[in-house]
Amino acid sequence: MHNRDLRKKYQKRKQISFSRRTFIFLNAITISCNRFLKPKKNTLNTNQTQTIDALTKHLFSGNEGPSSKDINAANYLTLRLTSENTKQYKKNRIYSGLDLVNIESQKAHNKLFVELSFEQKENLLINISKSKQGKKFLSLCINYIFEALLADPVYEAQPNSVGWRWLEHKAGFPRPKKADKRV
Repeated sequence: MHNRDLRKKYQKRKQISFSRRTFIFLNAITISCNRFLKPKKNTLNTNQTQTIDALTKHLFSGNEGPSSKDINAANYLTLRLTSENTKQYKKNRIYSGLDLVNIESQKAHNKLFVELSFEQKENLLINISKSKQGKKFLSLCINYIFEALLADPVYEAQPNSVGWRWLEHKAGFPRPKKADKRV
């Protein structure tokens, strides 16, 4: 390029430049608009919802205490997936893990995870736990099940304090109010 061409290009750029104050103002507007125009939240499809239910029931069967159904674990996990307080990488891990469970189930048994027998589910989860992705997914699911067991009932987990009663736990004070509820 010749010097004259560079000068013309620079002059055109200079015409669309703006002050630092204007730049900060425009960025503030952009950030504000992004808060209101957030992309739609991830939603669970029917297979994923059924898989969460079957998976939590299998991982926390309640043989010696409350079951995942008693502590509302599947609903709690679903709430965590829609919460703004749950980090996106955790949500992504759950979604991809649910898909992984059903894909591996289809490969091994030509059935969805919810249709498998107890032994088939157990063997499938053992195989999935051997991969790095599977181990992280199952660990996160178990973590959320324990949260459902131990969380204050105001967070829509363990109705009637069933988990606390099983552990003979006395709640501390002050307890969260429904208005303070942030899952």
